[in-house]
Amino acid sequence: MLLEIKDYRKTIEFKLENKKIVEEIKENQNDFYLGVIKIPKISLETPIGYGNSNMDTINNYVSFDPRSNLPNKINSNFVLIAHSGASNIAFFKDIYKLEKGDYIIINIKKQEYQYEVYDKYFVKPSDSSVLLKQDKAIITLITCKNYDNTKRLIVRGVRK
Repeated sequence: MLLEIKDYRKTIEFKLENKKIVEEIKENQNDFYLGVIKIPKISLETPIGYGNSNMDTINNYVSFDPRSNLPNKINSNFVLIAHSGASNIAFFKDIYKLEKGDYIIINIKKQEYQYEVYDKYFVKPSDSSVLLKQDKAIITLITCKNYDNTKRLIVRGVRK
C-alpha cells in the first residue's frame, strides 16, 4: 500500500512539473524543449524534446526524430516518437484511439500547427519508410504496439 501511495505521488508530481514546462514553452521561456504536442481526444498535452541518438530523450518525453523535418516546411514529415505502456513516460499509450478527423496540435516558438488524422496502421520496427518526406505537410506519430515490441503503430495527420 505504501509503495502504491509513493507511485501515485510521483505520478502527480510528474504531471504538475509537466504542466509547468508546457506553459513555459508556450510563452517561449524554455529552450530546452522543441515545443508542445496537444491531442485533445486523448487529453494529451506534453513537451516535445529534441531527438538524439540515445534512448534518454524518448525515456523522458515525446521525442522529435532528427531524421525528419520541422513542421514549418511546405512538404515535410514531422516525426514524433514516444513510448506506449503503463508508466509516466507512456505518452502515446492512447494514440490507438485516434481516428480519421481527430486533431493533433503542435506549438513551436509560439507558432501553432494543426494536423488532421487521416491514417493509422502498423509496420515492422525496421520499416524506415515512415520517415520519408512527403508531397504534403504531415505529422507521423510512432509508438510500439502496446507491450508488443514486434510492431510499430503509425498515426498520420495532414496539416490544415
